[in-house]
Amino acid sequence: MVDALPHVTSARDTVYLDSVDGERARQVLNRFYPPVSADGDLKLGVEVIRLGPLTVGHLTFAGSSTLDFPSLAAYHVTVPTTGLVRACRDGHEVTATPATALAFRPGDRVQLRQEPNTAELDVRIESWALEAELVTLLGHPIDGPIDLPAAFDLTEGPAHSWSRLIRLLRDELDHESSLIFEPLIAEQLCSSVLGGLLLSVPHRYTDELVAPAGAGPPPPNRPRREPKSTPPHTP
Repeated sequence: MVDALPHVTSARDTVYLDSVDGERARQVLNRFYPPVSADGDLKLGVEVIRLGPLTVGHLTFAGSSTLDFPSLAAYHVTVPTTGLVRACRDGHEVTATPATALAFRPGDRVQLRQEPNTAELDVRIESWALEAELVTLLGHPIDGPIDLPAAFDLTEGPAHSWSRLIRLLRDELDHESSLIFEPLIAEQLCSSVLGGLLLSVPHRYTDELVAPAGAGPPPPNRPRREPKSTPPHTP
């Protein structure tokens, strides 16, 4: 059972690499998305920011590659921006394009296969943070982990809005004076990303989460009170 955790301050960590390959590329990936191994002649561009429990990276792959996560240690969402990504999650095959996101849970065995010239946004959320965010939104403890779907549509609805929020965060990496580097804004943005994901994808707490605040049975009907009659005035 997961309870809400104390207030956590976001710590900033960023990396910008136009091109990195071989062992150096594997080191960068394991710094932000551990544990992961990569097959073949890996060559990629990397833009990553870590804000406390939230990591958002834009990875571009020059050639075909395979990333193997033997057992995820956090929640992970992959959003292709160009190209095609094929995933195997605990033996089940899923394919994603820029119209589809892939989602994975702590403990999942995941393999991601990228075609040449593929780019993707990879979002890692520490398990304790996403589960504590859900506890805060619901107002009571939960039984984790959260059952995120293997894939979800990004073309409409809240998920489309959430993907724009992730892209905005990535775009702001190019600006050194961006507000995302201010601790107060970073923490609020982190909470928005976590809460937005929980409101954008189906899981076993969705109905309770989206229910109107204070929803409950209507109050009982009160009997109608007839107006009192006034006796006629006698002169």
